[in-house]
Amino acid sequence: MCVSESNNGYDGQRGRRWQLRVAGLLLLGASAGSPAQEAADDVPFTLLEDTFIVRAERATETDQGNGMAFEGGIVLHASDWRIEADSAVLAGRLDDPERVVVDGSPARIVVGATREAEPLEGRGQHLEFEPRTQTLRLEGEATIVKGDQSISSESIKYLIDEGKFAAGSHGRVKVVTRRR
Repeated sequence: MCVSESNNGYDGQRGRRWQLRVAGLLLLGASAGSPAQEAADDVPFTLLEDTFIVRAERATETDQGNGMAFEGGIVLHASDWRIEADSAVLAGRLDDPERVVVDGSPARIVVGATREAEPLEGRGQHLEFEPRTQTLRLEGEATIVKGDQSISSESIKYLIDEGKFAAGSHGRVKVVTRRR
């Protein structure tokens, strides 16, 4: 269920097809300790195979109608990634976004947290994630940690599937790798 008090807010009826096809859940204004918030926070990646959860204080459909904007205590949770931020814009379908752009203090992403793989964790003031191409861009005190390697810079572009990165453009780059 989704409720919004603004005129342009998401009313839970648009895009009804994806709501029926994908077991999605949109939680708005879930207060700390509420059953709805606990449900979104406690769902492990492995249980979210066909579920996309969004928790926010406010949601608005974008002017073009091809995405949604969220504000306040954002948690975006898909089957293989999770993002926490202050504000977010999802381009494309809500259940299968083409691009996620978030800002936070800092924004945080975890990708690939499964029993078989080490997760990638990223933090930055600004984060752009393209789930389909597995491309991650971080700006502003950016840090990525995967396994025994960490990368810190003012800006980082990371190709998750390939494990390749480009860092720098402002300030210095720090890469730390621990011996096994």
